[in-house]
Amino acid sequence: MKEILEYKLFEIGEYSLSVYSIVLAVLVYLLTRGVVALFGKLFGRMASRRNIDEGRQHSFRLLFEYLIWTISIITILTLLGIKLTLVLASSAALLVGLGLGLQQGFSDMLSGIILLFEGTIEKGDIIEVDGVVGRIEEIHL
Repeated sequence: MKEILEYKLFEIGEYSLSVYSIVLAVLVYLLTRGVVALFGKLFGRMASRRNIDEGRQHSFRLLFEYLIWTISIITILTLLGIKLTLVLASSAALLVGLGLGLQQGFSDMLSGIILLFEGTIEKGDIIEVDGVVGRIEEIHL
């Protein structure tokens, strides 16, 4: 069994991919799916007991899922032997350009997250923006 797990599928310079690293990556993926599903159920029960509206529940659940999946993907890439510092360094210029282009979108998203956590706006509230009056139907990220 040890020989099978240590078998290298391929090698390129210093990088090699073994059966063991793939098995670990798959296990992390499956564990992440389980954690996200379990959290969704537990959070749903807790939120319904505390009368948190559906839009806010959905948004908090999505935030948690994004966080867990980001950590999981970083872990999987590390287990597969991919050096993240190299990937990030080589894509730095692209990320700077992307960050500048999405600056307003990130600002709006951060404002939305703050509104969600503070709970100042809820489903059913009537608001006025630039002279237009409307009712909040859903709150999502």
